[in-house]
Parts: sequence; structure tokens; C-alpha cells
Amino acid sequence: MEQRTWVNVKPISLSEMEDMKSPPLIGVSLLIFGGVLGSAGLWKLLQPDEFRAVASVQVSEPPPTDSGSYFLLTEFAVLQSDRVLTNAAASLNLIGR
Repeated sequence: MEQRTWVNVKPISLSEMEDMKSPPLIGVSLLIFGGVLGSAGLWKLLQPDEFRAVASVQVSEPPPTDSGSYFLLTEFAVLQSDRVLTNAAASLNLIGR
């Protein structure tokens, strides 16, 4: 015949059982945070590479005093011209890439 061993266990009240539960709000919050973080990382990985450049230009001649803002507009037009951009691209070996 099999011999059974009995363990004396103290019964737990319902309020003690509720105290042992972890609050579900923490788990749900962590799950949502992980989902948002994972989605942001995936979105960043799928985005194309983005590059930025900054250039400084030093104007050798002071602008005429009566030209106002037309001097700057003229300088911007010169910098954006095909001749200047083509020369810059050729010196940086960017033509044909």
C-alpha cells in the first residue's frame, strides 16, 4: 500500500491573496512601452539614409551701402548657378555618381 505524506498548509485569506498579485498596470505599461520603442526602432531602420551639409562663404568685397538686401540675393543666385555647382561637383568627383 502507498503511503501518503500530508503537508500542513495554513489557509490564506482572500485579502492576503490579493496583496500577493502584482498590479497589472505595470505589466501593461511595460508592454506598451516596449511596443512603442520597438516600433520606433523598426521605423528608423526602414528610413533611407539622410545626410546634411553646411557651407560657409566669405565675400571678399564689402556690399555696397545702397544695395540693401539685393546684394545677398545676387550672391545666392551666383552660388546656385549651374556653372558654380558644376565646378564644385567636378572638384569633389561627384559627376557621374
